[in-house]
Amino acid sequence: MKRRLSISFELREDRPYDSLVLRLLHLGAVPVLPTQWILLTLLTVDEIKRDLQVHIDPADRILVTQVTLMSFRNLINNDKLRKGAA
Repeated sequence: MKRRLSISFELREDRPYDSLVLRLLHLGAVPVLPTQWILLTLLTVDEIKRDLQVHIDPADRILVTQVTLMSFRNLINNDKLRKGAA
């Protein structure tokens, strides 16, 4: 069964994070806000977190959480997300 994940991060601004964004896109994640993405995946929270940590600085923070179906639907109904999916 696929998991609905929310991925949020706090990054230092003095470093490019192109590899993080490319990895999120490769995984199929969709941005909701500049530092929050959603993802539908078979991978676990820990697997996604470990995967993404190689793309950030040790001083950065990342939070990966599994969300309920209702929360996921609310994020998907975000106007910005709908426009990006069109």
